[in-house]
Amino acid sequence: MILRLIAGALVAFGILKLFKPLPTDEEIDERLKEAVVKHNDRYREHVNPFVSIVDFMKLLNLDPSFASRKDLWSELGLAGDFTGTAEQNIQLNQELRLQLKRGDFADRL
Repeated sequence: MILRLIAGALVAFGILKLFKPLPTDEEIDERLKEAVVKHNDRYREHVNPFVSIVDFMKLLNLDPSFASRKDLWSELGLAGDFTGTAEQNIQLNQELRLQLKRGDFADRL
């Protein structure tokens, strides 16, 4: 009985999800592919979140503007000032994938 109460409290406070195994890269890729198909059908626009941070942000219904990417860069604590270089956009894309894997933004797919 006590274990049930403890588990219930952990779930209620969102702590138990910390012990849930993270999805694999393959599972994330599959979810992204499914979301791409839905997005492309709905908006008649082809997006490729695997190579484009702008497309990835569109897929997550986030504003992909430079200012928004700059804010996201800061929020994620990435080093240096965001100037929008290809390297920074790639790094931002990789960081968003990590955030998605951790469960952030999962409700947006």
